[in-house]
Amino acid sequence: SELSFDANRIFFRPGDPGDRAYLLHAGRVELTGGPDGRGPRTGLYGPGDVFGEMSLIEERPHRAAARAVEAGAASSLT
Repeated sequence: SELSFDANRIFFRPGDPGDRAYLLHAGRVELTGGPDGRGPRTGLYGPGDVFGEMSLIEERPHRAAARAVEAGAASSLT
């Protein structure tokens, strides 16, 4: 399903279940590390990129946080 999001939307935090990935259509999303998700940026994703998939592949909770840097749209992949 497609969803629109505003800047600063949190898609997931460390420890959240890895039950979906996202395909970005517009906007940018950053991944940050650390136990609280406030550590250094580990990735920056833009249109056409997929994020959150590693938790699905590895069948484990998220290790990073994903936050929208700017407004956009994405499809949820389960």
